[in-house]
Amino acid sequence: MGVVALLAAGAVAVHQTGLFADRGPQQWNALKQYCLDCHDSAEATGGVVFEGVQAASIPKHAKLFETAVRKLRGRLMPPPGGPQPKQALVDGFVKWAENSLDHNPRLPKAGHTGIQRLDRAEYAAAVKDILGVDIDPTKYLPAEVEVDGFDNIAAALSESPAFLDQYIGAARTVARLAVGEPAAKPASAHFPPPSGDQDDYVDGMPLGTRGGTRFKYDFPADGVYHITLTDLDVGLYPRSLETKQTVVILIDRQEVFRGKLGGAADLKLVNRGGAPARAEIMKRFANIPVKVTAGVHEVAVTFIERSRAATDGEIYGFTPYGGFSFTGKQRVPRVIGEINVVGPFDSTGISS
Repeated sequence: MGVVALLAAGAVAVHQTGLFADRGPQQWNALKQYCLDCHDSAEATGGVVFEGVQAASIPKHAKLFETAVRKLRGRLMPPPGGPQPKQALVDGFVKWAENSLDHNPRLPKAGHTGIQRLDRAEYAAAVKDILGVDIDPTKYLPAEVEVDGFDNIAAALSESPAFLDQYIGAARTVARLAVGEPAAKPASAHFPPPSGDQDDYVDGMPLGTRGGTRFKYDFPADGVYHITLTDLDVGLYPRSLETKQTVVILIDRQEVFRGKLGGAADLKLVNRGGAPARAEIMKRFANIPVKVTAGVHEVAVTFIERSRAATDGEIYGFTPYGGFSFTGKQRVPRVIGEINVVGPFDSTGISS
């Protein structure tokens, strides 16, 4: 019942003199008339007591009146069974009460909050959304610091002249990537070989393959790129050439190159020709031309899986035969040298 009086009185004040008119006495007369029956010191319904509170002291009782405003906004007061005011009356009192709370000069103001910059992940996402450019933000922006275990709050995302310089540098790079250059300049990139023995399937590779590696590369423009596999384990004692193997290169899981390696002919060539013969064999996998469109693509270099029939040769250790091995040495080729990507050549688009 008590809040109903507030609503009605607030609506009268709004109707008569405008939204933020000073009609404190009118509001308070209504509150005394309708609210104190339930919200005096004797009843204190819901723990709310308006007795002794004056209109001018509303800001001093901010918690009390903010609670009343929330109740009114949710139409939780007045309680069912009592007179229900029209929505306009509710809105009128809520606005009057909020204005009284917000315009008190003696209330402490909210503390100062510094400018909060984007963190690295947010920056990269914004660049992708606005410009369609994929970047690795760790290459251009400083590492985040933590404050109380968080690295994405204003206290952690402060600015400094050094940070600003790095963000300006990142912006220049992003702008160049977005606008591009009319004449594409060939560039080179080098990717390290994978770890492990590579005689089994590698997680993430296409099914039906064995060993190899995969990586992502941001191709700067449409054109032809030359891919070189520098070392497929064709060494001094080339057990990797004992059987025929198939090397494949895939761009976004689409095969763009397939080459043969190993077998009787290759083994004979290396046994008789030594290092020059090994170099001649590796020329098959040097400067492989591949057409690629601009943008980030996944490059995979791997081998087609083949039969694992047990060999008649000596088996390493005393465990069951588990793969293509011989006294601890692999009997199949693997990627043990870096992979080089050079281009674009014959570019047909704007380069980043």
